[in-house]
Amino acid sequence: MKKGFIVNNGTVQTSLDGVKLRYPKVRTSDGHMLEWDKEAIVKQLLRETKLSKEFYGSSPIDEDTARYGLQYER
Repeated sequence: MKKGFIVNNGTVQTSLDGVKLRYPKVRTSDGHMLEWDKEAIVKQLLRETKLSKEFYGSSPIDEDTARYGLQYER
C-alpha cells in the first residue's frame, strides 16, 4: 500500500516504519467478516457480556471498560 493511505471511515493503523495500513477485517460472533469498527466492537462487548450474569453469575462489562482499549489506539 502507498504511504499515507487513508480509509474513508478512518480505520487505519501506522506500522513501525510509518506506513499507514488498513486494519484487518474482524469476524463477528455470527461468522461474518466486517471492516474494523470501534463502536460496533464496544456494542458487541456490552451485548455479549450481559450473558455472563446468567451463565456465570458475574457482572457484565460496563461501557467504560468496553471503551478502555480505544484510548490506546490513537
